Amino acid sequence: MPKKPSIFINYRRERTRDKAIILRIILEAHFGEGSVFLDKESITVGRKWREELQNGLNEAEVLLCLIHHKWHAETDEKGDNRLKLDPDDWVRQEIAGAMGRIPIIPIRIDGAEMPKEAYLPEPLKGFCDNQGIELDFKNLSDEAMQKLLKSLRKHISRWQDGNQTPTLPEYGNSYYSKAISQIFPLPPAKSKGKGSPNACPYIGLKPFSREDAHLFFGRSREIYNTCYKIIHQDTPRLLLLDGYSGTGKSSLLQAGIIPRIEKQGLAVAYGRREQDKYHGLSGVLQMLEAELSGKPEEKGLLILDQVEEAITSPIDIRPRELQELAENLAVLLQSRP
Repeated sequence: MPKKPSIFINYRRERTRDKAIILRIILEAHFGEGSVFLDKESITVGRKWREELQNGLNEAEVLLCLIHHKWHAETDEKGDNRLKLDPDDWVRQEIAGAMGRIPIIPIRIDGAEMPKEAYLPEPLKGFCDNQGIELDFKNLSDEAMQKLLKSLRKHISRWQDGNQTPTLPEYGNSYYSKAISQIFPLPPAKSKGKGSPNACPYIGLKPFSREDAHLFFGRSREIYNTCYKIIHQDTPRLLLLDGYSGTGKSSLLQAGIIPRIEKQGLAVAYGRREQDKYHGLSGVLQMLEAELSGKPEEKGLLILDQVEEAITSPIDIRPRELQELAENLAVLLQSRP
């Protein structure tokens, strides 16, 4: 284990906490446990916050700054620009404390751009000279992570001899399972019966259900990416989950996605085409809309399964089933955004 953290993550907690957590998990998988300083994860209860934060910054060899959309325009409860007008803003203080002393690598999140120099306070002038690295947390690519790891190796002293070369684990490995356990956790397991920790984990060929969530392992990367897309976009949108028949789409939805989304505070309504064999998909969509109408949560998630069966098993009296679904979705998005 390293004696001190080498990488300091600077981030806006209310905006980029989950990205900072998964970044810390991935980096520590390569550079070793304790190599990353992330305030709430690294400062233990009872320690002096300001002092520990300053120590972490002083010991670091590189600072990663997470830049989200409109990063430069964040305001406080009075509507004042935090970065430009508040000298006590932690994000501003940490960057100013690192400038000219250690390298700073901006991490542009999900397509965010670097702010113009005019938007920055005097202590942060010159910060924009480095365009940094873009990471799309909706679908983290190994190529982007390799670019970041290569850049970090240049700045961390114990990796500069070239004898240690961290490589990314293969697709879907442990850092995604760690990330979803912290960012998109499951509700508590039932004490007994189906879905309990002592239940038989082998359910046969049938799909996993919500009650099987604690028995459903694997697909961590798909679970993380899908939950992220659902939770972290405010505009109404449609998501298509595509895959060959029998690859486990329904299991992923019911055991991997739905329980985690419900724990995030969204109401979820799930339906399958087979529930309305006369009206087909539009009929099931109406059922789901009615189900959500009776729930108090502000945001809702409609999940319509078996959509492909409108093509593979058409209903004779519904030749326009997919067109009808598209029309009803358009009306729904207009009336209940």
